[in-house]
Amino acid sequence: MWAINVEQQTAEYLAGIMGCSLQSAPPRHLGLPLVGKRLLRRDWIPLLDRFEKRLAGTSK
Repeated sequence: MWAINVEQQTAEYLAGIMGCSLQSAPPRHLGLPLVGKRLLRRDWIPLLDRFEKRLAGTSK
C-alpha cells in the first residue's frame, strides 16, 4: 500500500486492517516511477536497457 498525504501512524493502522504492507514511494510500473511530473533521462534508462536486451535477443 502507498499512503499519500497521510500520517505514518494512520498509514500503518490502515495497512494492518487491510492485511498489507506499506511500500516506499514512488511506486513503479514497468520499472518506471509513477509520478505526476516529467520523467528524467535517468528514470528511463532501466526500461530502455530491458528493451535493448530483448531486441538483441530477437535479431539472432
